[in-house]
Amino acid sequence: MSKVTVLMPKRRLTTLWRIKDDEIKKYKETIINLENHNRELEVDVTVKERIRLKKEEKIIQGKVKEQKDQDTISPTKDE
Repeated sequence: MSKVTVLMPKRRLTTLWRIKDDEIKKYKETIINLENHNRELEVDVTVKERIRLKKEEKIIQGKVKEQKDQDTISPTKDE
């Protein structure tokens, strides 16, 4: 196989490099934006999960309190 040399004007080469650099910058920005969005979604899920757990905890505490109140109010069979 023989080696082929392609001659291109210097201006054309710098333009190609500039285009590649611009594309790389664009892809990096896209990746950074997606990573940030992913972090925001993770925070949203964490906050919503905490809110749900607190609501469940309040419901359970209310039921336990209700049960204790019924136990103290209801007369025992020994009386």
